[in-house]
Amino acid sequence: MIAKLKKIFIFILEFIRNNVCYYKNVSEQDALNLLQFYCPSLVNSTCMCSNEIVHVYDLQIIVPAYKVEKYIKECIDSILNQKSRYSVLLVVINDGSPDKTRDILRQYKNCKHVRIVDQENRGLSGARNTGLKFIEARYVTFIDSDDMLMSGAIDSWMEAAYANDADIVEGGYVTFNDTTHVIRSYSHESLITNKWEGLLFGYSWGKVYRSELFKSICFPEKYWFEDTINAMIVYPLSKKNVLLDKIVYRYRLNSQGITATSVANAKILDTIYITKQILQDKENMNIPVTQEDYEFFLKQVIVNYSRISTLRNSLINQAVFCLTCELIQYYFKGFLTNRSSVRKLELSLYNRSFRGYMNFFYLKKVMSVRRIFIKL
Repeated sequence: MIAKLKKIFIFILEFIRNNVCYYKNVSEQDALNLLQFYCPSLVNSTCMCSNEIVHVYDLQIIVPAYKVEKYIKECIDSILNQKSRYSVLLVVINDGSPDKTRDILRQYKNCKHVRIVDQENRGLSGARNTGLKFIEARYVTFIDSDDMLMSGAIDSWMEAAYANDADIVEGGYVTFNDTTHVIRSYSHESLITNKWEGLLFGYSWGKVYRSELFKSICFPEKYWFEDTINAMIVYPLSKKNVLLDKIVYRYRLNSQGITATSVANAKILDTIYITKQILQDKENMNIPVTQEDYEFFLKQVIVNYSRISTLRNSLINQAVFCLTCELIQYYFKGFLTNRSSVRKLELSLYNRSFRGYMNFFYLKKVMSVRRIFIKL
């Protein structure tokens, strides 16, 4: 218990030391210049593109594969072993794997309705985009190459998709690792809705999309956090979404994934870069901004801070704050949140109050510490 209390005390001191200091408002360009000093990987990779779509299959499954010799067979077999009455095209993109991934994929070269595509390494987004370039199905889904489908997943998705003429159908999932069968499950209550904010998971996997949603959209390449396009562009284009109360997906907790390895890595600044880029793309695509978009943006501000604060750099926090103020003023001017829990954050951004901004996150940390004390 003493060790826990000491850890909490040190955390509070570090939070104050790294975030409470003199603040000077700077321009958007100055803020970007400072961030690029720490992470010069701002790539301006757009999510606007042109994909060809024909309806030959019911579902196209896109599996990007890179350096997954331990897992790729389990992944593909979980797809091919589905007993489904729907026609499925499986497209596996070998993204320049340096290990034995390609050798394993050769086992499937003669399988009907399976395509193996080889390319030089372009990252997860680049591999997914290759699979999207020519879509041959009414619906499309993404499966990470170290994950698996649950039995009956395809039929659960597609029955709901066709019965409801849905744009997106999403089921629940379980998390697991190499030593534990199931760690935790995440599920929905059955629902048919035209809403998405606070309902759909942010991940690209675990759901099927009407393929037309990706007619002019791709994943921004060379960024981390590419799934940000879901809530900021793809979901707002959907008109009818179906939530299933069934578990359809098995998600492997990977100690080498971005979530686990991004802490204190300057590349984590991609979270604010990609937020800015997608808002710009959305404007260029003439997608109107709605209240749902605004509510999600405030959530994204919190997510961006939680990631970037691991760098423990007050100058970076200030630059991110300046850039966020510019984004809310330009893209969401006049919007007001419906949630009392983020009104102080909203007010700090509109008033350009860095102190109010930091106080909001400080109080969130205090409440988190309070919950820890209660459990002690």
